[in-house]
Amino acid sequence: HVHLDPRRMNQIAKIIGERLSKIDPDNAAHYQARTSEFITRLEKKISDWQTLASPLKNAKAVVHHKDWKYLFDWLGIKEIATLEPKAGVPPSPGHLVSLKKQMLSEPADFILRAAYQDDNASKWLEKQTGIKAIELPFTVGGSEKATDFLSLMDDTINRLLSALKR
Repeated sequence: HVHLDPRRMNQIAKIIGERLSKIDPDNAAHYQARTSEFITRLEKKISDWQTLASPLKNAKAVVHHKDWKYLFDWLGIKEIATLEPKAGVPPSPGHLVSLKKQMLSEPADFILRAAYQDDNASKWLEKQTGIKAIELPFTVGGSEKATDFLSLMDDTINRLLSALKR
């Protein structure tokens, strides 16, 4: 889940670039140039994202699964409940009713699930509470717009902001 904090991708990119250069020394200059180019683009985007995403600071979220920690730490989003009572365990009807009561008294700003997660529980809670349930791509290829890491983060932030405005 570390990839959801783009500040960490700088270090990861450097490590990958160094490793590729060692594995394929004939193309080391290419890997180093591409790594440098990516880091330059990434640092600019991080600055832009942080400005764009500032309204998300202190937003409250219900999550399907506890896989958003790095994203939330970076953006300042607060996880206030989880659809899964335990990691990997689908929510029971009783757990969902408990979440409904919690959300009616202390509402979240949105309900999040990854593109690969079943949407039944989040849609049910949305219908019961009026809190917007949204799907985030989670990784490259998780949505039509998430074609590389930078577009993954663009799409993720735009979806969060769109849900917050509703």
